[in-house]
Amino acid sequence: MTKSFSLVAGSRFSIKNVTGSISVESWNEPKAEVKVIERGTDRGAHVYFINSANAVSIRAGAPENIHQDIRYEVKLPRNIGRVELNSVNGSINLSGVTGQFFIESANGSIELNDVVGVSKVQTANGKINATLARASDGPMEFVTANGSIDVTIKGDFDAELDASTIHGGINIDDKLGIPVQKELVGQHARGQIGLGGPALKLTAVNGSVKLSKQQ
Repeated sequence: MTKSFSLVAGSRFSIKNVTGSISVESWNEPKAEVKVIERGTDRGAHVYFINSANAVSIRAGAPENIHQDIRYEVKLPRNIGRVELNSVNGSINLSGVTGQFFIESANGSIELNDVVGVSKVQTANGKINATLARASDGPMEFVTANGSIDVTIKGDFDAELDASTIHGGINIDDKLGIPVQKELVGQHARGQIGLGGPALKLTAVNGSVKLSKQQ
């Protein structure tokens, strides 16, 4: 099943899924295209679409004891407003989009490629890999309880770094000149990136943190 939704500038877009991956990429059209792929032997799941002039909301629900995997393949305009992506069990991938992003997975990895506008990215069990084209206008936060965080920043990236781990190491690119401090429990690294700016907070409880600078 594939559906299209017209979007105006600054539109909001959200997906809340139970089991299954969410993949979002950009395109040069003023609309969203959503492809829903169902997997599994049961067909009791339902996908609900709510569409208004400036918002699209998609929710997956299933009766109890129905084992259904629902995968979303989405195309969004390169510039959009607030985007919320949530999956209880499944990975989330986002590429080439500028907006304001709130992304969460309870059990699954999260991957961002050439995005602008991260607000909060969080997973309880999974790794986070992100390439940021430039800093957001506001605070940027990446959190994982069980997994690693690997962030690459590009170009003239200005921010204030606050990285910490409880059980894991921190690796900061030498080009950034930010030292890593070892504590009785865990490690932390704090310092200015470029000219300074919004907070870039990287927090891993059981896992490592890596920050790289790409020219």
